[in-house]
Amino acid sequence: MNEISKRIIDEDLVLVYEKYFSQNEINDFIVFYKTPSGQKLIHTAPDIQKELRMIMMQKYIPEIQKTIKAKAEELNKAEQK
Repeated sequence: MNEISKRIIDEDLVLVYEKYFSQNEINDFIVFYKTPSGQKLIHTAPDIQKELRMIMMQKYIPEIQKTIKAKAEELNKAEQK
């Protein structure tokens, strides 16, 4: 697992960042992440992501499931005609 994580960070993440950001922007990120605010973001990001996933699962997934179920029922009724 560590090897896969290392490859994602060293290879894939680099390619994705190169696609969306210039070298100057990446340098700006590096400067930011060395600041106290940047360090706080690094340390709190996993908790923020976890909390957002929980909100999504509790608040939005049921709504999405309801919409999908209604659409499936609508399609089934249309096929039966």
